[in-house]
Amino acid sequence: MIGLSLCSSVGAQSNDILYSACPLIGAYSPATFTRSSEPFKKLSADFIKTFNQLIGKGDSDDYGPITPNTTSFTAMKEYPTFIEYHYTSPQDQLDTGTKLTSDTKLPVGDLTMVFTVYAWLIKMGDTWDTPITQYLPELKMASKWGGVAWEEVTIGSLARHMSGLIRQTEACTIGEECEWKTFAEKLAVDPFVFHPDTTPIVWYTAFQLLAFAMARHSGVGEYSTVLQGAVLGPLDMTSSGLLSPEMKDVFAFMYFNTEQQGEPAAISLISTVADLARAGNAMLGSHLLPPAVNRRWLHHSVDTSNLRKGVGRPWEINRAGGSAISPIVDVWTKSGSLGSHYASYFGLAPDFDVGFAILAHDGGGGARDGNRPLDLNQCLRGRGQRGAGGLAVHDRGGDGGALRRHLSGRQRE
Repeated sequence: MIGLSLCSSVGAQSNDILYSACPLIGAYSPATFTRSSEPFKKLSADFIKTFNQLIGKGDSDDYGPITPNTTSFTAMKEYPTFIEYHYTSPQDQLDTGTKLTSDTKLPVGDLTMVFTVYAWLIKMGDTWDTPITQYLPELKMASKWGGVAWEEVTIGSLARHMSGLIRQTEACTIGEECEWKTFAEKLAVDPFVFHPDTTPIVWYTAFQLLAFAMARHSGVGEYSTVLQGAVLGPLDMTSSGLLSPEMKDVFAFMYFNTEQQGEPAAISLISTVADLARAGNAMLGSHLLPPAVNRRWLHHSVDTSNLRKGVGRPWEINRAGGSAISPIVDVWTKSGSLGSHYASYFGLAPDFDVGFAILAHDGGGGARDGNRPLDLNQCLRGRGQRGAGGLAVHDRGGDGGALRRHLSGRQRE
């Protein structure tokens, strides 16, 4: 059976562009290789060779310059991942006396949004068109701002960065449960920047509203309890949870301020690459969601002004393809950061049944003094040597570094 989409490329006045059928999106053969398969053995060998060459030369076209005498990696293949690499900088080793492993806890920042939406789907279903006022009816009493009524704000617009709300309320701290009354009072003052469903911009307030709605609907009071019951507990993510002052085993925690402002449901998750790999496997395999709901979730929702970038709920979708009519690959990613020390990158490629997770810490003096923002690429791709990072690839196959190059346009000849 052959599938053909209704798409063509035809020259209007000349024959210089010939007709070409557009390949179907996502029409790929299922990934079936295992650790013992030859494709995986080659993938693993190539991955290790790439980093060995990078360390040996101290430079590469893809990763940029590094200092080999201060850069180190460890590699292992162990469930629930196929490939792992860990690097702990001398600065971080000196500061913490430890090295990163797959079970090292680090803040994931904005990646928390994915787990808030995941919890919503598990607890509430894909009720994207439902107004938030159905769950938080007191918002109906808020006066209109610029002609916007709260009934126009749907669960879908909140989840896909289209709510139009202010970015944050400054009513919450990242290390504590946010209090609804204070949050609502802050949000009532000039709450909207755009009309809902106008343009995608990251809104931290949106995910805190989803958290309040879930907690109230569940009758548990605290969002951390909802998240634990819906996602973390069922997936055995025993090293994950929302940030709190009691979490003393977070990597380089002595430099971290848990009292800084921020919406916990958007940026306060603590996790490990091992736990994120478990979550990625569950998302790819529809372990906690009905397959139909999962398929609708892992789907493009909104465009951006960059033709290679789309938006999901709450995914950042990267689209790769060699030309306007070549096969494409969509990758559902979410990047995050917290302060100037921590960053994360998480992604799923459902077409190939693979994913990746990266957590990073920058222990450099510039980041510590607040003079230089943390750059995830610098920490994990060789453009700086003071950071620490771990990479995990979900157990369906693939590799993080090669996958990112593959998905950025170097995927097919």
